[in-house]
Amino acid sequence: MIQRQEEVVRIPLDQRAEERIREYVDDFTTTLILGAKLAAHKQTDYVVVERHVNEGYEAINRERSTSWLNQILVVVGGAFVGAFVPGFVTEVTAGPTNMHVPFLVGYTIMGFVGIILAFAGLRR
Repeated sequence: MIQRQEEVVRIPLDQRAEERIREYVDDFTTTLILGAKLAAHKQTDYVVVERHVNEGYEAINRERSTSWLNQILVVVGGAFVGAFVPGFVTEVTAGPTNMHVPFLVGYTIMGFVGIILAFAGLRR
């Protein structure tokens, strides 16, 4: 296993790949430093200490996880709205004699829940 890892480590980096890696590291470093300084400022500290760096790192990770959750909310909300539109139209155009009120109510609830979920996912 160790030999395999050494082989992987020895794979050379293309110049453009190395430049891209440096850009990503610089971006992450800048974000982490800013998060640490914001944490220190919120606590009215005049020096950034390790605890502030940890809080900045946790904020970055928390943002990633909420981004994933937001995407799921938008997809599920969109699916609910997508089911609401044709179902509601079908029930309304069926006329008063063929209309199924429980289905109409169900589609309406799906529409409202879908809109709420989608907007919850879209907000930051």
